[in-house]
Amino acid sequence: MTAVLPQREGLPSGSEELSSVRVLRDVVLQGQVSPGRPRPAITQPPRATTEAPVRLAAQRAPVAGEAAASVPVSVSVAANAVPARDQEAGYRRGHEEGLAKGLAEGRERAADEARQAGELATRKAQRELAERTESLNRELTQQAQVAYQARVKVLAQLIEALPQQVEARLAAAEEDMLALSFEAVCRVLGDHVVTANGLRAQLLQSVRAMRGRRLVAVHLHPDDLATLEREPDAAADLLANEAIEWVADAEMTLGGCIVRSPEGGLDARLDTQLGALRDLLLRSRAAPPSTPSSGTA
Repeated sequence: MTAVLPQREGLPSGSEELSSVRVLRDVVLQGQVSPGRPRPAITQPPRATTEAPVRLAAQRAPVAGEAAASVPVSVSVAANAVPARDQEAGYRRGHEEGLAKGLAEGRERAADEARQAGELATRKAQRELAERTESLNRELTQQAQVAYQARVKVLAQLIEALPQQVEARLAAAEEDMLALSFEAVCRVLGDHVVTANGLRAQLLQSVRAMRGRRLVAVHLHPDDLATLEREPDAAADLLANEAIEWVADAEMTLGGCIVRSPEGGLDARLDTQLGALRDLLLRSRAAPPSTPSSGTA
């Protein structure tokens, strides 16, 4: 508030004027403007009082014949000035309240964003899991189909090759049966030929096979030769021929003989003859069937 003092004529000069100015200054500084009863002085802290500038107009001494010059005084006072300490406290309080509010809003916003991010991540993970599960199911299905097709293919190949394998097994069985039959025949006929009459028949057949060639040697098993010597009537005509050499050969089988002449020999052993028969049967079975030739017109 600015208080302008009215100009007065005849203000005292010198010490009286300065004294009046000092009183007015003190009143203004202490907030006592009313000219009524004096108010008790209020002691303000140094920082809580804002000194208002007091500007005094320059005075000059009155000159004779002139009216005394007026003395204008301008005083600027902050009547309702807020103490600086209260202002600072209010500033701090407002700052703290604003900071607390901002932090609360920030936390709430961060919580919302985190919740939204978590929901988004959960949905994304569920979607990826579903896609991965579907992909694995497709892969497993494809692998199962491939394995099934491979097994079906192998089974088809086995079924296709089964007739050939059966035929090969039958052929092998035929050979085994032929060998077994050969052994059985050799055993049966060998036991039959071991007799004196059987030996005689075998020798006569071998001699006829030589077709009149001169015999020089006959190889027999030692047991067969002993049988003939015990019964000379069985081969008396042959044994009487001194030109024939009778050889007891341990390598000969019972019932067999080898007849030799200067032109060659004849292997009349039973196992040799049956072996030749067996080979003939095998060759005839392995030969492709002959197709009848078509007649010409």
